[in-house]
Amino acid sequence: MTVRPIDANIAMKKIREYMEDFPNASTRLATCRSILSMLEDENQIPTLTPPNEPLTVKQLQKMVGEPVYDYLGQEWYVIQEYYGHELTMTDGTRFFDDDEIDGVDKRFYRRPPEGEGNV
Repeated sequence: MTVRPIDANIAMKKIREYMEDFPNASTRLATCRSILSMLEDENQIPTLTPPNEPLTVKQLQKMVGEPVYDYLGQEWYVIQEYYGHELTMTDGTRFFDDDEIDGVDKRFYRRPPEGEGNV
C-alpha cells in the first residue's frame, strides 16, 4: 500500500459519523474494521494534493522560489521573480504574461499533467 497524505479533518469526520451509527461494543469493532477497509481504499479519503490545473498569472506571482512545470517546454523551472509582466526563472529563462504565443497563462503547472514529464 502506498503512503500518501490525506485530509485528516475529513477522515475524522467520517470516522465519527460511522461510530455514531454503532453504539454498542461488538458493532464498534465491526465498524473499526470497516473504517480500516475504507482507509485502504485510496478513493475514499481526499488527499491534500492541490489540483493540477494550469497556474494563473496571479498564482505564479505568489510562487517565487517554488518549482513549476512548463507544459510546452516539458521541463521544470524555479521562479526567481515576477516583476511587471515578466516571469524570470532561476536559470535566467524569461517569460512574459502579455505574449499570446509563449505567454505564461495556462503554460505552467504545479506538477506534470497526467502522463507528462518526469516527477
